[in-house]
Amino acid sequence: MAEAEVPKTCKVITAETIAKGLLQEVSQTLQLARSNGGSASPCLAAFLANDDPAAAKYAEWSRKTCQEKSVSPSQASCHPLLAKGHDALE
Repeated sequence: MAEAEVPKTCKVITAETIAKGLLQEVSQTLQLARSNGGSASPCLAAFLANDDPAAAKYAEWSRKTCQEKSVSPSQASCHPLLAKGHDALE
């Protein structure tokens, strides 16, 4: 018995594909802002809420991309009680 051809029902989109479009948009926006005499330097602020190694790796990749695109990266860690939802004044 011959097998019927299975139709493709989904399209694979990689993170790299999405990132390329977003990074291109960021580059174009920065170039436009600077060509119009803008002197402000954009900054990406990141807060790490825990010690998760995957989150730290993501922050490292983000920092590297910021530096490549001339965006100032800024990173801070939250106090452990704040990260768990506790009131800082308790």
